[in-house]
Amino acid sequence: MANVTRDSSRLIEMFRSLYPERIFNLTHSAGEKDLVPIEAHDFSEILGIVLDNAGKWANRCVNCDIAVSATTLTLTL
Repeated sequence: MANVTRDSSRLIEMFRSLYPERIFNLTHSAGEKDLVPIEAHDFSEILGIVLDNAGKWANRCVNCDIAVSATTLTLTL
């Protein structure tokens, strides 16, 4: 199980250091459902790929919102 808050916060910090000229913002509305039924490694890999592309191509700012409901995990950049 992936911990959305912990895993996404770690990745955002890593990409802030990799792309210091970009502003990375993270919001998440996990609420009570912070654990999602996906391997932590897989969640980090998926989010990492998306954030890396955003860091490469964004003009200045990358906004990442992660929403978790009972049946859905939504990543919005």
